[in-house]
Amino acid sequence: IPNYIGQQDKAKDAAAMAQLRMAATSQQLHYVDQNAYASNATDLEAYGFRQGAQVVTVGAADASTYCMEAPGGGGTFRITHDTGRPEAGTC
Repeated sequence: IPNYIGQQDKAKDAAAMAQLRMAATSQQLHYVDQNAYASNATDLEAYGFRQGAQVVTVGAADASTYCMEAPGGGGTFRITHDTGRPEAGTC
């Protein structure tokens, strides 16, 4: 059973990171259209983003940057305008 739980956590981590990458792509499209980053995930739906099981939240956003986070199986992941890729931690 411990191996199974570990695999579930890895799957949730992978899903959270995938959701964040999709949200980041939608943030870029939002920025091109609105000249600012979206302050909530709902605004990203018009740019192709769809929430999954690992819910993405926008922790901060303005005209020049954003930080979004999603829970994984073993912790929380974030993505920012600066990093461009998911990493462990919160906004």
